[in-house]
Amino acid sequence: MLIHYRILTHAELAGYPQDPGFLNSPVVPISPARALSYLHNPDSEPQDPAIFLAYDEQQQLRGYLGTLPDNWFLSGEKVRCAWLSCLWIDPACRGKGIAGKLLEQAHEAWHGKLALTEFTPAARALYDRSGLFTPLEPLVGLRVYRRPDFSGMIPRRWPKSEVLMPVWRSLDRFTESAISMGESFLHTRTTIPDGSESEKNKGSSAPAFRLLKLPVDSEVAEFINQFQKNAVVRRGGGGISWISTYPWLREGAPDFWSRRYHFSSVARQFRQLYFSGFGSDGEVDCFLSLSIRDGFMKIPYVMIQGDLKKNLPLLLRQQMAVYHAHTLLVYHAPVVKLIQENSNQFMHLRPAKREYMLSKPLALQWREAGALVSSLQDGDGDAAFT
Repeated sequence: MLIHYRILTHAELAGYPQDPGFLNSPVVPISPARALSYLHNPDSEPQDPAIFLAYDEQQQLRGYLGTLPDNWFLSGEKVRCAWLSCLWIDPACRGKGIAGKLLEQAHEAWHGKLALTEFTPAARALYDRSGLFTPLEPLVGLRVYRRPDFSGMIPRRWPKSEVLMPVWRSLDRFTESAISMGESFLHTRTTIPDGSESEKNKGSSAPAFRLLKLPVDSEVAEFINQFQKNAVVRRGGGGISWISTYPWLREGAPDFWSRRYHFSSVARQFRQLYFSGFGSDGEVDCFLSLSIRDGFMKIPYVMIQGDLKKNLPLLLRQQMAVYHAHTLLVYHAPVVKLIQENSNQFMHLRPAKREYMLSKPLALQWREAGALVSSLQDGDGDAAFT
């Protein structure tokens, strides 16, 4: 089988979802929402490579690889790089070297500046075989349970038990009802004010979080920028607004597009929440984002200093209750420590691990700069979107 390769730049993505080849293909390499998000990425340039495509002689798509541009700051230098954000090969064509060729093309196009995270063991084996990447030390985090997830955990562990899915869902509903009643009885839920009520928290003797309405105001944006001034990856107010305005997921049922795209584009439940707050001195001293997808909560970005730290576990517990989230996944070391110190607010804690790999030229710059994996936020890469 003869394979032809093509690279789509960000400039070419603008018209690609209307291309007849895209519209008629049984498999598509990007969803329309994701293409729109790529186009509005504040860290991308029109000439940046976005999607690497592999076609057979009949112009049928046999594989693709996506990259997400980013700017890193190492040793005082801005480094243009990209996160590998998706890689798919037609099952009928696996083992023919297509994945390796796509990786080589991406590595060359990005001048050896690629970063990887959230990969499967099979993908890790591919990256190791390529000889292009160096692993970093993993981040150790927590999988935090508010209630059991019978309908998710049991079929994953014992696939044949999926025939009993109505039973597992009934157990989930029962435990959710029981836990919600207990929370109401103990008055653990509190109202989180929206952005219009923010002034009530300024100068308060009891610091509190407030729910933000994006785009963030100048005061919060300045706090975000100052908090990250020495970070490797700096996601400013504009970047946060981009993530919120152009998400890769939409809430709803599977549709025509999602059935043709082999990565996430729809979810039964999807929410993004953003919080800030003022300390007793009236100054902004926190910003954090939460994402909830089908019962799982993540914390893409957290920047907190001052008294609000001690209130964070309660806020997380409250938001898990409001959105019926059964599991929280977190890798921010300070937040992991806070949750461990307040473990009585949750049902169960389990260790989690997040791995990273860098292409060798980027890994060399990383080591020379003395950078640490703990400086990366959970949302860096494409994790803020998915």
